Amino acid sequence: ELTELFNDSKKGVDKDFIEKEFAPIWIDAPAYTPQQQEIIYETFDMFLKNKNKVYPDMEDYVKCLLVFPKAAKTDADFLEWQTVLTKMMADKKVKKYVPEFLESSEGLFRENVFYTSDAVKWVSSSKGFKFTFDTIPVISFPALDLKCFSKGDSSVIYETSGYYYPTLEKFEGGKGKVSWQRAGFDPNKTFATFEDYSIRIKGATFVIDSVTFYNEFFDKPLIGQLTEKILADKTAENATYPKFESYYKRLQIQNIVKNVDFDGGFTLAGTKLAGSGTVEEPALLTFYKDSKKFLVIRSLEFDIKPERIVSRHCAVTFYVDKDSITHPDINATFDKKSRQLVLLRTEEGLSKAPFQNTYHNVDMYFEALYWNIDDPLIKMGSLEGSTQHYAAFESNTYFKKKRYDSMMGISFSHPLSEIKAYVKSSGREEFYAKDLALFHNHSEEQWNTVLIDLANK
Repeated sequence: ELTELFNDSKKGVDKDFIEKEFAPIWIDAPAYTPQQQEIIYETFDMFLKNKNKVYPDMEDYVKCLLVFPKAAKTDADFLEWQTVLTKMMADKKVKKYVPEFLESSEGLFRENVFYTSDAVKWVSSSKGFKFTFDTIPVISFPALDLKCFSKGDSSVIYETSGYYYPTLEKFEGGKGKVSWQRAGFDPNKTFATFEDYSIRIKGATFVIDSVTFYNEFFDKPLIGQLTEKILADKTAENATYPKFESYYKRLQIQNIVKNVDFDGGFTLAGTKLAGSGTVEEPALLTFYKDSKKFLVIRSLEFDIKPERIVSRHCAVTFYVDKDSITHPDINATFDKKSRQLVLLRTEEGLSKAPFQNTYHNVDMYFEALYWNIDDPLIKMGSLEGSTQHYAAFESNTYFKKKRYDSMMGISFSHPLSEIKAYVKSSGREEFYAKDLALFHNHSEEQWNTVLIDLANK
């Protein structure tokens, strides 16, 4: 009868499926007891009464029956699974999810896979799963490593437990651990632990709040947010996940390298270790000379690599007695092995501005600064290997009329005079470009260009 049912639905297609695969475990060498067979008969009757489709509903059910005997499950497990299926089919609101439930069941019985799609596959490391029904079906996992595979990459939540809800496509977990092993870090030294979490398992991305992060840089663990994303073609060298971001933006690492302290936020994104800050509270890298603060580098982000620390845009301050040498926007690279710091001016934006030296009262124009932080000598000049050979040191009261006149461009009035008029009228020495533009009935874009050029000079 079953052969006829399947054959009538799909002519000739599944005759072998029933007679060559199902019949042997049903008739020749029964894998199910007479009591279990009676339950299975009743389930087929419910499929017919509910007018379920032979494909995929009844076909998926037969596939489950084919793999269950090899799944190392007990008779009690079979009864629990069947009870959930029966309750689902009797519930008007839930019975439409029977195909998803059967697909999860077959995947678990076959290879511990509880969800699969073209994009992602979720797998349990354990066969100790249980089926229950509490208004909706629930698959519980008392203990497992939860694995996600996608596009050749994978992620694992270790030492966890939880509940999978097939009708909601959601996994609710309790406690767990994620390591940075796939990014090349020692899993015993760099990892995050957490308590309760929830994952929408249709995608290959999930976020867990309030994780406790352990890393050899810190004496104490950090609290923050974990983001995991499984990506194609990622190796240990170019991994960008898992990603940890500290909640607190003021963390201190004393002697991140000898005589250098770090103060700021902290992010580990795959292989990329970064110190981070905000505009109001930038991250700080402080260099000490003879146990005194000598140089502070401020940045929104430091890229902390095993061999060097880099910031593409940072402000620097050298402390010389009660004076300083400063620059508002410069590239900084510190090589940990050679202990050489390189500061590089570029021709973009505020980076064109000179170093301002209040100790010698000069503005200093040069391409690169080199300093081995253990030596008393600082070299200022052109970048090694550069074709540019230019350096200029001007007193900060230096005036040249030709340069002053060139600031006018094609305008009929001098921008410094216009700024002076606005400051005198408003009484404000700090202002936005839009306020200045409104006062003189000019465009804000026009003043932006002028103000950046004046700042650089």
